Amino acid sequence: MSADATSVSELVVKLAKMIQQEKLVPDQVYSIDETGLNFKRLPQKTFSVGDSSSASGFKLKKERITVALSSNASGEHKLPLLVIGKSKKPRAFKHINVSSLPVVYRAQKSAWMDSNIFIDWFVNEFIPKVKKFLMEHKLPEKAILVLDNAGTHPRELECEDAPGIKLFFLPANVTSLIQPMDQGVIECM
Repeated sequence: MSADATSVSELVVKLAKMIQQEKLVPDQVYSIDETGLNFKRLPQKTFSVGDSSSASGFKLKKERITVALSSNASGEHKLPLLVIGKSKKPRAFKHINVSSLPVVYRAQKSAWMDSNIFIDWFVNEFIPKVKKFLMEHKLPEKAILVLDNAGTHPRELECEDAPGIKLFFLPANVTSLIQPMDQGVIECM
């Protein structure tokens, strides 16, 4: 509802110019976005039967995790999900080696993304995996990561090991219109 459609066209031109100047192909343009997943929440609507005019309510459970999805524009390189939970070692992981999971698991008290988790993901997951993908596909070590302007995404973030990998921040109130992960990717997941 609060999306700023007027600034979108300017932003698209700015991003296209940056991609053109850097001579990037869709394999080199990445995006990341986070979403909350309430894994114990019951549906808010249900069928009622017989003479009842309403179903008795339950207190909504607010147990959640955050899931971050990242991929390149071509869809050829999907990075493992970043899952953020509250516990460093959840009971469900009791007999599991967390590093063997097909996701990157991190813990934070509120199960939200924070700057430390984002920096760790960017430096230790994103950069190495993108560099490997680009090398395997014989592409220059250059890429753009498109992301929203959340305070947990530090604007000054750069990696000395990958000076060709840059961040492109979307301004407020446009992500629902042009954030690639908001165009159906998160919904399908």
